[in-house]
Amino acid sequence: MSKRRTRKLNKQQKKQREQLYLYGGIGLIVVAVIAAIVLTIVNRPPEVSAERLDLDPVIGDPDAPITLVEYASYGCHACRVIHQTGGMEYIEDTLNKPEFDGLVNYVYINFPVINPTLDPISAEVAQCALDQGNDAFWKFHDIIYEISDSTYASYKKDDFIRLAGEAGLDEDKIEKCMNDKTHRRTVEYHKEEAQDAYIQGTPVFMINGRRINLDNLENELRQELGL
Repeated sequence: MSKRRTRKLNKQQKKQREQLYLYGGIGLIVVAVIAAIVLTIVNRPPEVSAERLDLDPVIGDPDAPITLVEYASYGCHACRVIHQTGGMEYIEDTLNKPEFDGLVNYVYINFPVINPTLDPISAEVAQCALDQGNDAFWKFHDIIYEISDSTYASYKKDDFIRLAGEAGLDEDKIEKCMNDKTHRRTVEYHKEEAQDAYIQGTPVFMINGRRINLDNLENELRQELGL
């Protein structure tokens, strides 16, 4: 074979190899893109109705004209101290005073900002608990604030599910709710809500959108009610 034919053949073979590499690379990119799309679809949390997104756990008359909102997270040390030192009792006793009875309710909203790993998980479990009723939410809420900061920090998803069972909730339903990521979007929604209100940490207490000092709750309520 002549040198000219050899060079021509080598060029043809090189071109074929380059085409194979090109097509092979394109094929790999296509496969990777398809895999990424499939993975995104599989991992995408389900949509939640607007009605459910706005369903809040409440103490008191849901239709009361005044709402005391606590933005908090279960990994928040200050929130835990408030609840372990009679904060809930103080709030309920205040709302039950004759001048406030039926006029004020209390809502708890998770803002999972303190422990970025665990707070979204515990917030999801809390929302799964709310699916079992308002009372079920508060049972989980109370028991999770009874544990210590160090115990909370050692927990994994299954521990929060087990804790819900210890609070008297249907543990199997909680587990299914978590595995299905039923309220992943709900937790994100509440986080966005807190950020839209320019809240950066927890706890934050608000009355009808106005920040207050919890220690001054009675006076704040009287002011809001014009008493």
